[in-house]
Amino acid sequence: MIIAQSHQKKKSLDKWTDKKIDSQYMSNRLHSIGLNGRAFRMGNCSQEIFSLSCEAGCDVHRIFNASLCRDRLCPVCQWRRARVLTAKTTTAIELSECRVIAVTLTLRNCEPTELKTQLKLLSKACSRLMRFKRLSFVQGYIRTIEITHNAKSDTFHGHIHALWTVPESYFLKSNSDYLGHTELCALWQKAAGVDYLPSCRIQAVKRGDENAAVREVAKYISKGSDVAGLSDTNLLTYANAVKGFRMFASAGNLKVSDKDIEAGMLKAGEDDTPKEICPTCGARMIETTHTFDGRKYVKKDSSYYIHPNEPPQNIKTLPGQQAGHYVFHNCTVNIVQY
Repeated sequence: MIIAQSHQKKKSLDKWTDKKIDSQYMSNRLHSIGLNGRAFRMGNCSQEIFSLSCEAGCDVHRIFNASLCRDRLCPVCQWRRARVLTAKTTTAIELSECRVIAVTLTLRNCEPTELKTQLKLLSKACSRLMRFKRLSFVQGYIRTIEITHNAKSDTFHGHIHALWTVPESYFLKSNSDYLGHTELCALWQKAAGVDYLPSCRIQAVKRGDENAAVREVAKYISKGSDVAGLSDTNLLTYANAVKGFRMFASAGNLKVSDKDIEAGMLKAGEDDTPKEICPTCGARMIETTHTFDGRKYVKKDSSYYIHPNEPPQNIKTLPGQQAGHYVFHNCTVNIVQY
């Protein structure tokens, strides 16, 4: 996946453009391995975005509809989920006034055919761990699952990244609740029911670094670089394993419901400025529609032309195709014009 890098400040729709290009690439990959239904839905995800835009021309767009596909492999949808999770978790931590601990829990690498089984084990083991009486001092938590691929051994490595909220008194020397690394490893082994001592990591998050810690954990929802590089066989295995699987969970004072995630996917990170007023210049906000042309979003009421000698970036072409024909949303189309 190649995305053009720029040292200039990105415009608001450029963020959507980058993720949309990624989703077109992933859509083509899914199409190549026979997952045509998911490929079609992902190819059409956020093809048109409807927003309130500044009438005076400021770079302000409040998206209110984008027809998201909500696939676990869609870069657009996973990016939006990660933004919601970050925003809501950060707010919850600020309101709780608790200290935060960063935790990583791992298991041994598994064969591709065992990936789905390992994901289920990770999820159940984490839930079991958090129910242990020894961890009753944890007031809330959020966890995400990251899956990496070792090309040399052709194995997958699933592991959990989590944040725990604990009372300020947790770090006092006199506190018997303090949990060390060795004890955590033993508890995680018991929760996972494995016959080896798995690797773990536990570290306090410094005051003021909570936002960065939340972003670090939430980013694994949308991380797609490893997935993009998988072979067709492993991509099919991965796609089937994560389909419908909950890659994150939360509880206690960091609880974020699935309903909250879905409801916030189009407005993550927006401020409370009245939607009818531009927060930059105070001008009126008007409804606009932008359509993705293979390279960027353009207003639907404007005409544009894809030059036949300059195929859109990351959009695959068919062997021996005529100039001006492209694979666009998994269909062959001629010069595109609105």
